[in-house]
Amino acid sequence: MFIKKGVFLPIMRTLLPFILIFGLGLVVTGQSFQLDSLLKQHVSALSHDSMGGRFSGSAGMVKSASYISVEMDAVGLHPYLEHDTGRFLIYWDTVLQGKSYWGYNVAGVLPGVIKDTAIIFSAHYDHIGVQATQKALPFGAYSRRTKGDTIYNGANDNATGVAALLCLARHFASMPPPHYTLIFVAFSGEELGLVGSDQFAASLASDLPIMYNINLEMLGRPKGTGVFVTEPDEYTAFRQDLNKILFEQDREYKRNYFGVDPFANQNLFERSDNFSFYKRGIPGYTIIASDPRDRYYHHTGDELGTIEFEEMGKIVEAIKLAVKPLVSGSKTGK
Repeated sequence: MFIKKGVFLPIMRTLLPFILIFGLGLVVTGQSFQLDSLLKQHVSALSHDSMGGRFSGSAGMVKSASYISVEMDAVGLHPYLEHDTGRFLIYWDTVLQGKSYWGYNVAGVLPGVIKDTAIIFSAHYDHIGVQATQKALPFGAYSRRTKGDTIYNGANDNATGVAALLCLARHFASMPPPHYTLIFVAFSGEELGLVGSDQFAASLASDLPIMYNINLEMLGRPKGTGVFVTEPDEYTAFRQDLNKILFEQDREYKRNYFGVDPFANQNLFERSDNFSFYKRGIPGYTIIASDPRDRYYHHTGDELGTIEFEEMGKIVEAIKLAVKPLVSGSKTGK
């Protein structure tokens, strides 16, 4: 999650050993894994020191994008761009405060029975890099670190969201075709001010109705906050729908499992990629499970060992159950 100003290529060749260790072994068709174990594998890969904090335009960002694209391909998604050769990568660039930035969005598609109406699931995979990249941040340095540690691994922010995204893609790809087309996209440029998602949303075909953007953010440390939804005043029914559906699907979840945003003064709704879609008239929401004042937020201590994978697994399972009628077309309200 980015902080607003004033508020607080031979890619595959170089990546092959890394992917063999962290990726391909996880997604062999027919092989089953416990959800929390799969989530841990993805977070471990994306927040590994070798990813260098995933700053947009860095070698670590490219490695991360390639890891995500391999996972999307392995679970059976189609590349978002028709002319794509299977890499799933969408290039963007921009100039902010006189400096040039670039990155890749990674997008895959699961075609639906109704191919010309879509639901977008998203999460950002970029983070703020290493100590040396802090001078490159367009909004100034706002990070904290432990002495001797220079890598902002971003395990919770937002390797957890991407891990959840990949697990949802895996689940729905293993089911009969969804009613609506599903687009799964991992954005870079979020920490620069939602740049990647803004360019992606701006490029959407005008004749492709988007029912929702469901964005996933910081799902790995829910203790103290639980899971909640950021939503605009005019679309307040979404959270209520999720709760109603979830309770009907599994009574082990409480009636109001998805809570109201408890940090209204932090303006979280406008600080994650859902806002890029909302600005263009697309209902966009973020599902999040973290305090924006979390002790490891934008800290070098945001590492794998701080993630509560059992609780995160329950959150992802709840999301899967709650969006099932949306994906199947039996629930269409916004």
